[in-house]
Amino acid sequence: MFGIMTASSGLIMLGISPLIGVVLGSGGPGFPNNYAILFAAAGVLFALSIIPTTLIHELPSGKALEKIPSLGEFLPSLGRVLRTDQPFRAIIITRMLTSLFAMASPFYIGFATVQLGLSSAVAVPTLLALQTVGSVSGALLYTWLGAKNNVLFIRLALVGAAFLPISALIASVVGPFPLYIGFLLSGITLSNLFISYQNWVINYASPEQRPIYAGLFNTISAIVSLAAPFIAGTIAQNLGYEVLFFVALVMVLCALFVTLRYLRDPHAVQLAAGLASAD
Repeated sequence: MFGIMTASSGLIMLGISPLIGVVLGSGGPGFPNNYAILFAAAGVLFALSIIPTTLIHELPSGKALEKIPSLGEFLPSLGRVLRTDQPFRAIIITRMLTSLFAMASPFYIGFATVQLGLSSAVAVPTLLALQTVGSVSGALLYTWLGAKNNVLFIRLALVGAAFLPISALIASVVGPFPLYIGFLLSGITLSNLFISYQNWVINYASPEQRPIYAGLFNTISAIVSLAAPFIAGTIAQNLGYEVLFFVALVMVLCALFVTLRYLRDPHAVQLAAGLASAD
């Protein structure tokens, strides 16, 4: 489901990429009106996306609690989950590191136009189109590999994601061509990477635990995601694009290490726990 969703939205993006190029091109309305038009269109489409959510219904989950814990009881239980559940802690750390890697994402286009000398009319639609082509390809890969081995997909996706900052660092020396390859590979991996994290949590937690685990996972991730743009902007402004891309590379490599060292397939973890309890 996740893979098909990503692939279909990617195909739509491919269709409108030429239109973005026209708006940003020399024949378009010019800065800042061209960006204002794109932002306004994005806002309208986002608002319209609220309408289909009226067709979504909550699926039955675990059995209802007989007693809802008080806030004083609930908050300490969250701390116990983080202290005692190592696989869950590993996926949260991986997600946090990935957010710190992704903090560089808005700066690759600026790097291409400001430092590499590409025009916005070329850089924006071309790089986004390559990323979208990668996204569609990655979604098709995820429909196959993600269902078979989600953890393996996460590891491979992190390896592929590392090529984006690497390509940018190489492009600062040899020119913009490596950046095109980096955007293509990043589209293959990043479009489904965050979905694969959520998918891991859903499969790992029991039906009764799922709301707590999903809520805790998303809350911690959101806090880091909120701080990441400020960190990235400070690094880019004071130390330059290359330092930012190097930091992003270190973050994604650290995330890969955590998945290799501590993250396991949820079904394997549950099977081991069941065998241990049986003994």
